[in-house]
Amino acid sequence: RQTAVTPAPAGQLSNRRESFLPATADRLDLTESVAFFRRRFTLILGVLMLCLLAGLAYAMLAPKIYTANATVMLTDNAAEKIRAADRPENRQVLSNELVDTQVEIITSRTMAERVAGALGMGKGLDSNALRNVIDELEREVSAERTGNSYALAISYSATEAEASATIANEFARQFAGWELRSDQRNHA
Repeated sequence: RQTAVTPAPAGQLSNRRESFLPATADRLDLTESVAFFRRRFTLILGVLMLCLLAGLAYAMLAPKIYTANATVMLTDNAAEKIRAADRPENRQVLSNELVDTQVEIITSRTMAERVAGALGMGKGLDSNALRNVIDELEREVSAERTGNSYALAISYSATEAEASATIANEFARQFAGWELRSDQRNHA
């Protein structure tokens, strides 16, 4: 059997076609947007230039901050404490706790006092000025674990590059000396 296909009446075809076309309100017309930017071009350019100049002025006038880094490795005594744990899950917890403890020691007030003493930063200062120096040392030093290793990165930030490097290295020296004395006391 054959069926005949008959064309749809003209009114129905145009209704179907209109349902697929976007309404005139939905069409994107950029002429008004482009006209707005053309009218306000000088204002937009002026604000952009002002922001760039403000950023450049800040970059030129702001004090420079230098950060120096020193890396220390935890000794075998610390590693043996980690290996002494019975179960693997305890080993990871002990490892993280031990490293966190070492970080706290490096950033402690006692370590900042040792650094200040070793570098002679307290000479000729009254107790308030010395407290401010130690507070600054404590505030500007940071230490963190390097990946999953037993290495700790010690960082110090200062306005002078040489001072930053000297102080970061002294924190590393003081920590290494503290750890060595701690190991000697534990083995004695």
